[in-house]
Amino acid sequence: MSARTPLFTWTPVGTADGSTPARYFVIVAKDPQFTKIADYAFTTIPAYAPRTATAPTTYSDETTHYYWVVLPAKNADGSGSVGFPTDGAPQPFDKRSLPPNLLAPDSGAIITGQPTFRWTAAEGARRYRLQVSQDPSFGTLLDDVVTDSTAFTSSTTYPADSALYWRVRADDQNLIGLAWSVVGVFQKQLSTPVPRSSNPTTGDLIPTLAWSNVPGAVSYDFHAEQPDGTTKDFIGLRSSAATPTKWTGTGIWHWRVRANFPKAFFGVVAGPWSTPVEFTRTVHSPTSPATEVLAAHRLVFSWSPKVGVKNYRVQASTRADFATTVETVTTDNTSYAPVMTQTSYVNGGTLYWRVAAVDADGNVGDYTTAQTFTLPLFLRLSASGYPVKGKTVSITITATNPSLLPVRSAMIVMRGAGVGTLVHYTGSTGKTTFASVHATRYGTVTVTGSKSGYQTTSIYLTVH
Repeated sequence: MSARTPLFTWTPVGTADGSTPARYFVIVAKDPQFTKIADYAFTTIPAYAPRTATAPTTYSDETTHYYWVVLPAKNADGSGSVGFPTDGAPQPFDKRSLPPNLLAPDSGAIITGQPTFRWTAAEGARRYRLQVSQDPSFGTLLDDVVTDSTAFTSSTTYPADSALYWRVRADDQNLIGLAWSVVGVFQKQLSTPVPRSSNPTTGDLIPTLAWSNVPGAVSYDFHAEQPDGTTKDFIGLRSSAATPTKWTGTGIWHWRVRANFPKAFFGVVAGPWSTPVEFTRTVHSPTSPATEVLAAHRLVFSWSPKVGVKNYRVQASTRADFATTVETVTTDNTSYAPVMTQTSYVNGGTLYWRVAAVDADGNVGDYTTAQTFTLPLFLRLSASGYPVKGKTVSITITATNPSLLPVRSAMIVMRGAGVGTLVHYTGSTGKTTFASVHATRYGTVTVTGSKSGYQTTSIYLTVH
């Protein structure tokens, strides 16, 4: 058996008259009947190295025998040789070259990136053919490539998590395929992107989320699980970072990413998902809330502007817990001046206000802490009795607060319709009596009440 194309030699014989060396026909076949001729030559010397006129001839590796025979010619022109090869004592031989030895990947190896195949050089190799398949018999090929090198890095995306088989052989000078190597086996594991540790995990603003580049990936898929349990998928991202164009609402999101790899002919195959990462979306309250009192019943609420919000929600209440509200308004501005017509504003006392930012979908963020402001209490006046022209009458004035409780020491001034200017102060019951009210003409008597911390209010009594 020979690993190389053989050199044939034999004992020389002479011509019939013995004057010159004999000529020889050399015939090589793949069967003992010489019906499958592999090579045919005519030589004047008792040796033959297979070749054509311009290049060597090589024999393929076979698992069965080759047969060769030398047919001497009786005459110098080649005539007079034996007519049939089987009459010339054919001899068998075997041609089986030494295949390359596989070096990498190791048998049973798990590969996460693009595999690089390596093997030893084979004698007489002009190039090498590498084949990769999921079938150990190589009936269907994933890769079938030729290379002049003893190493090859494939750009093919192989199926993940399954056994893959590979082999290599040399092609000789005439590109005849020689013996295949033993079959190697490995497993491909598609790489997983790794979210970067620098990614924000909470915030008011729309974040930029990034992950590691995956060699060989042509795109990435991004999957988000929203706080309400719904999901959103963004397919075929070309970058290893993404900034959503819109992100509203508050709560905890979970996101993950996977790489897509090209298939052999068209399309992509998706790798495994990364570990989910949390992002807590917040809409914190505006900063620097302030109350500016312009007059007894003129106020302006203000705050600092907030990036990434659509508008602001303002609430006013008589309670610090805002269980009930005086008003709730939405404004695009960073200040608000209430119109003060609601009863709670009119009644006065200590009130509260707060403001929250609102995003593009109407989600209300955190409110500021309650801000307090105080308005003068409403002084409610009522009269028992009325003035009569030309008569002296008694009129009692009662002063109460918005809760209808008596107001003590309120100054009550009565004037008009000729009664002069009369001044009294309420007692502990909130009452004071004007015993001698004498109107000298028709018209209106004005009763005005005032006290520190209260609004100055008036009622009007018509003279009868």
